[in-house]
Amino acid sequence: MHLASDFDLEVPAHGLFRSTDDTWVYLVRRFDRLSDGTKLSMEDMGQALGILTRDKYDFSYEKIAKGVLTFCTHPYLELTRLFERLLFCFAIGNGDMHLKNFSFLTEVDRTIRLAPVYDYLSSKLLIPREEDLALYLNGKKNKIKRRDFEMFSQQNGLDTKVVSNILERLFSRKQSFLERIEKSFLPEKEKDVLGKIIQERISRLQ
Repeated sequence: MHLASDFDLEVPAHGLFRSTDDTWVYLVRRFDRLSDGTKLSMEDMGQALGILTRDKYDFSYEKIAKGVLTFCTHPYLELTRLFERLLFCFAIGNGDMHLKNFSFLTEVDRTIRLAPVYDYLSSKLLIPREEDLALYLNGKKNKIKRRDFEMFSQQNGLDTKVVSNILERLFSRKQSFLERIEKSFLPEKEKDVLGKIIQERISRLQ
């Protein structure tokens, strides 16, 4: 989540806290509740798209993009944010971005947008042999390369200059990602593994 913040994604307040039994607890501040108690409507992508009985992994990011274009008040702004998130999750080895890890949030003024990020982790760090992605991108979950993201952006009408700028921003943040990892609570061996995951993934995108 700290890396997501470093990449300028919308990240709610979060952190690790010690509980009364001295174990670490991870908390994220709720973003569907306002300070005055107002409750905001939030639906995960499975609910919003009516995918209630199927496997949450049996889907594609292209269909999520169609949902964003259909429901969001400012569709191409939110589609750009979706593209940033997919790219970032691939870069850190997050192979668990299934339907329920994307949500729509309805603001007080009835604006519908993507909810802030709330469940970002490097699953590949703990599951080395998992697939590249949780859902299909360009018809596949493995051997993902830059071309697959470019096809996604072209199919959904994202401006090529915008896509190029996002990719360049990701490349420019690689060193800061690695420095952040070095300062983290991860054991030394896992710091090294995560750093290698990020470097390998970014190299596929360059």
